[in-house]
Amino acid sequence: MALFKPYKILSSQLSSLPIKEGQFIITTDTNKVYIDIDNSTREEYGKSGSKTYLSETEPSDMNEGDLWMVVESSE
Repeated sequence: MALFKPYKILSSQLSSLPIKEGQFIITTDTNKVYIDIDNSTREEYGKSGSKTYLSETEPSDMNEGDLWMVVESSE
């Protein structure tokens, strides 16, 4: 199992970040999310017109194509 490794970078830095299983990448200038699902595949989420939600509860205004990821409280 791959280790989870989050990154916050600019989209211009994405091409220089090697693909490695377990990486979770947020491009702060474009609000897109990328997940390296193995050592050769990087999937893009948050495509044009969609939203990405990071929350404990499901957002009420989600649309088809939106991405919701559960963030659990550390308390």
